[in-house]
Amino acid sequence: MVATGARHVFVFLEIFSLEGGIQSYVKDIFQAYHSLNTSQSYSAEVFLLRDEAGCDNPFETDTFKFHYLKSLPPWKGRLKLASSLLTCFLLRRPQHVFCGHINLATLIKTLCQPLGIPYTVLTYGKEVWESLPNSQRQALQQAKEIWTISRYSRDRLCAANKIEPNKVKILPCVVDGQVFTPGAKPPDLLKKYGLAEAKVLMTVARLWAGDIYKGVDVTIRALPQILKAFPEVKYLAIGRGDDRPPGGRSAVDAVLLRAPACGARPDPRTDLRLRQRAYHAHAHDLEPRDRVDGRPVRSTADRHRARRRRDRVRGCVGLADDRRAPGDHARGLW
Repeated sequence: MVATGARHVFVFLEIFSLEGGIQSYVKDIFQAYHSLNTSQSYSAEVFLLRDEAGCDNPFETDTFKFHYLKSLPPWKGRLKLASSLLTCFLLRRPQHVFCGHINLATLIKTLCQPLGIPYTVLTYGKEVWESLPNSQRQALQQAKEIWTISRYSRDRLCAANKIEPNKVKILPCVVDGQVFTPGAKPPDLLKKYGLAEAKVLMTVARLWAGDIYKGVDVTIRALPQILKAFPEVKYLAIGRGDDRPPGGRSAVDAVLLRAPACGARPDPRTDLRLRQRAYHAHAHDLEPRDRVDGRPVRSTADRHRARRRRDRVRGCVGLADDRRAPGDHARGLW
């Protein structure tokens, strides 16, 4: 609960110049915090290291002020962030600071501790699963609170960095129950991708080389064998990124040539629905939704086992990439 008349500071790397899971999650936090203005008197300032003025920001108001600090070369932006925060802390003395990334935690600790300002560090997943450098670990250990998105991330964070579990608060990814609803399958999608008689296995994820643990490549490599047993199944990987499967390589090509193509385009009106579908379709680090033998899945390893068990029943084939609005894909293939 935010105290009446509270003054808060949020600090993030970049929110509006990049799309991704962290950005979507933080925007939900902005929306929730912004709604407090209806019942409480508060003010907040948000410092953004890599965003620049003029970006599309629907959250800015007189009591929710944003500072855009993108500079070239990048070291100038970091220097500007440090000096801007120090000025803010000295002159306006916020009641609490929310550090939006582990890479900013050392700076926030250095500025807040001498002034007696409590701070919270937001974490999102794999960036804190392993042992961190001493400066970042100490910043976590000395924070008033740590936020993370799941019990799994909390457990790994605490084990790897010697954090007391009672310091970690879970703020999971959420969906709007009024928006996240099933829809009819559009006939044009079924016809275009040849899905009328197919069983569909779908992955919705950022296709980034740094996120290979999502398992898209493993699924693709398994497709030739799976096709022999389940020829009616098609595998759709919806997303953007730098980890697109290369052409002209071994048996994977034969499978990809048989697959329809579908994908995503940046569209703020449809990304929400796609994101919500993704949470249920192929999320990695959310509260458990998969089930094995009727029991909730509570770890990543169990989640992968659940998927493999489903794959043995459904089979899978194909890769997807086109420019239709992502919300249409979600509704058409669900």
